[in-house]
Amino acid sequence: MALIHFGEATESSRNPREFSIALPQLSDEPRVEVWRSREPVHVDVEEGLHYASNGELLFGHLLIDEGQFNDVREAARHAYRQVLGFLQAQEFPYLLRVWHYFPDINRLQAGLERYQGFCVGRFEAFSATPGFENTLPAGTAIGTHAPGLMFYFLAAKQPGIPVENPRQLSAFRYQRQHGPRSPSFSRAMLKLWGGECSFFISGTASVVGHETAHPHSSAQQLEETVSNLQALVAKAVERGAVGVAALADVSPLKVYLRDPADYPFVHERLQQVIGPRNHPLYLRGDICRDALRLEIDGLLSARCEV
Repeated sequence: MALIHFGEATESSRNPREFSIALPQLSDEPRVEVWRSREPVHVDVEEGLHYASNGELLFGHLLIDEGQFNDVREAARHAYRQVLGFLQAQEFPYLLRVWHYFPDINRLQAGLERYQGFCVGRFEAFSATPGFENTLPAGTAIGTHAPGLMFYFLAAKQPGIPVENPRQLSAFRYQRQHGPRSPSFSRAMLKLWGGECSFFISGTASVVGHETAHPHSSAQQLEETVSNLQALVAKAVERGAVGVAALADVSPLKVYLRDPADYPFVHERLQQVIGPRNHPLYLRGDICRDALRLEIDGLLSARCEV
């Protein structure tokens, strides 16, 4: 359904299922992110939105040229309105998971950090739907170092179940100090597929309550992030995931590091936690808050009893 490269440029290709994101890889062996389907896939492009659908799940990506808009708020609002309208027309109205990658995520623009402006635009698009807070998808937003606002996403015909982290305030209920509109995403999304389930874990960082923990220590931020991830895994088990014991069962993991110099110790420590069979993808990217040094997201697939 999708083949995603990570490197020096954010761009689509002639193949609607293939694209790249300007996040350099930090490990020695180049890797790609692949999404596969057991069922035949229909592939197409509609008004710049590339997608692949197997009748049950739709994977799409949209690359926005910010130069066509006044600021990132306007670009995000436009992109989300396009995506939401497209999904309604395709009869896949429920977003499960969204990744966002765009440059200068911490830079000031129109009086706000660009991530804060992005959150305002996203909220303005979502808020056209009453009760939107009850179906917010899992999400990640990471800063790149090349032009292009890239969304990629998964959507379904039936809704998933948003899941929150008991160690954190729900992102969409953040204090005003984090921006004029709270981020519109859930900490995780549980999707049932018969007797199986997918547990999509949002970008997770060293945030406790709503505040950044350990702003000056990458090592302590890693430990706090691991605690948050483990809390989410426990919620998956509580919701019916079977045969899941620990963070080691979450694969694949994507690890975003602001400073590449942190890679050796983060890799060593994380392998101690997740074990030798799990091989995260390590990427150089900026995190949505200046004081955050790293962020991790992932996918847990399991048998489910609900």
